[in-house]
Amino acid sequence: ISSSGRDLSKDFMRLPSSRFNPSYYMKIKNPMSLSRIKRNIQLSRYLELADVQADLELTFANAQLMNPPTSRMYKDANRLREIMFRALRELEEASQENGGGGSSGSLKMTIRRPCGDSPSATVVSLTGVGAVDASASSSGAAVGDGSSPGTGAASGGGSAGCPVTTPPPSFRREQLTLAQRLTRLYDDIANEKDACGVAMSSLLMRLPSVEMCPEYYTAVSSPIDLHLIHSKLVSGKYKSLIEAGHDLEVLFSNTKSFYGEDSYLYNIATHLESVLYRHVP
Repeated sequence: ISSSGRDLSKDFMRLPSSRFNPSYYMKIKNPMSLSRIKRNIQLSRYLELADVQADLELTFANAQLMNPPTSRMYKDANRLREIMFRALRELEEASQENGGGGSSGSLKMTIRRPCGDSPSATVVSLTGVGAVDASASSSGAAVGDGSSPGTGAASGGGSAGCPVTTPPPSFRREQLTLAQRLTRLYDDIANEKDACGVAMSSLLMRLPSVEMCPEYYTAVSSPIDLHLIHSKLVSGKYKSLIEAGHDLEVLFSNTKSFYGEDSYLYNIATHLESVLYRHVP
């Protein structure tokens, strides 16, 4: 729910009608909605927490592929993504407090309504004990997909104003160590190239000079760059992939907010952000 009381999840609950919006299915290769995720949870189709996250990321990325960065849908996708990451961090902290070390099979997945009784306010809540529990409220929104004309998860109307890439459908992750996952994540970000073959990350490796750009440090409360993130990675400071993902999110958010939507750096940060969401399990 937004500060004005608007339900942020409503437009992501159902997929658009293929009859009234066929262009959506021509552009989106892996459609996903919150209703479909809810249904998958009820049927115990997710074997790992990473698979739930992957389908949530897919829903948000599809929305941003179909809608320009200035649209409400695009911004709502960012807000919901932030909520998802916050819930994952809380889950991880709770798991550590309870002794940690548990596999994703020990997670309990439920459907939670954060505010009011609105069926469209349903979001996935993940808490850290017990077996999988899909006992959602029977009064929730219909779990089927294919909604009313022109509405639904990322139906949009315009084209994306930045190179957001749709992530792949959910799948079982490789059994990699944390160090391997962190290295792969960083390498994916650092090695992403533009159409000219230049690494996009090169412009985000170092923070602006305090002497040359003091206003950056006035506007940005938590400055960070890829060099610092890499240093934390190799020194073992990150205890989870989510921690590294959070620092990368801060970097991209800082870049976009300071340089603005019309800048080249904004587009770079947006594209690298899509790489992050495509690869963080």
